[in-house]
Amino acid sequence: MIYPTHNYDLPLLGIHLLSLGKKKILVLLDFQPLFRDEAYRAKYFLAAYLDLVDRAESVTWGAKLDSI
Repeated sequence: MIYPTHNYDLPLLGIHLLSLGKKKILVLLDFQPLFRDEAYRAKYFLAAYLDLVDRAESVTWGAKLDSI
């Protein structure tokens, strides 16, 4: 595990790799906030969330990530 130094308030990045048989690998990325107040959320998550919502509307189910 890698932890940030206490000088930063950046969210923690979690990466999960799951093998689903011989040919499929599932990769999950997530950020865990260090604080739960509104200022912290607005600073780190609001812009990323809005960008994700805009992109999700154009993705069809089963689309490959390299085609987005």
